Amino acid sequence: MAGKVIQFPTNRGDDKHSSVTIEKVLAEFCEEHSGSEKAKQECERSVELFMNFLNDYAYMGLDEKNRQKLERHENARGPKHKTFCQLFGPEQIPRNMDNFLHDFLISKVLCSQALLQSTAKMTERLCLWLQQKSYLDAKEIKDAVLLAKKAAIQLPKAEKAAQLIWRESESKFGQIEPDEVGHMRIERIEPGKLWLRPYEGKYLGPVVVSEEISELLGVGWEINCGLKKKGKTWLLIEAINIYPR
Repeated sequence: MAGKVIQFPTNRGDDKHSSVTIEKVLAEFCEEHSGSEKAKQECERSVELFMNFLNDYAYMGLDEKNRQKLERHENARGPKHKTFCQLFGPEQIPRNMDNFLHDFLISKVLCSQALLQSTAKMTERLCLWLQQKSYLDAKEIKDAVLLAKKAAIQLPKAEKAAQLIWRESESKFGQIEPDEVGHMRIERIEPGKLWLRPYEGKYLGPVVVSEEISELLGVGWEINCGLKKKGKTWLLIEAINIYPR
């Protein structure tokens, strides 16, 4: 993906206040944030991920009327065929930021720590730019900007923790079958110890991990993992995804 150049449409003659779409504003944003070749590639890579998410998953947040509208255009042929980003305006950007950063990037895409951080920073710059260009007002972007700031710090930590858990599991536990598997919330953290709560079931802990791992995680984060009972403690033997909250 790193060397791929996105061909954005140019719509300079359009009235941005009457016909602006997500696709148009993202094209404009990339044009204005493409100083060096590296910066251009980073922006385009992050924007491509965001557009893929919006086109594939953002329909779930639409009301019934707009969902039917999108379905008609997606099923149409010729010039009437439109994707989510070609049909809806920039007001859809901040309201979809949480799912993009805290679900899609973690569970649907193989992202490095660097790509997670650069993409989160891109979303923050994008929201501020949308306000600067008067596409959205300060109230509309406020929550999304704060969310993106936190994500730029938390997402790389979560990815690093997941990698450390995998390496530790491979070297120490091999092919051990877990006693508990599922999506769990981190309720408490101490150096080298976690306490987890499954969606259904009892409170589990302490879960023994390295101090390096426990320092990277946060209370309230969610982890899709496998645990093995060992005496009065638990071992974290696999972590599929870690979701900062």
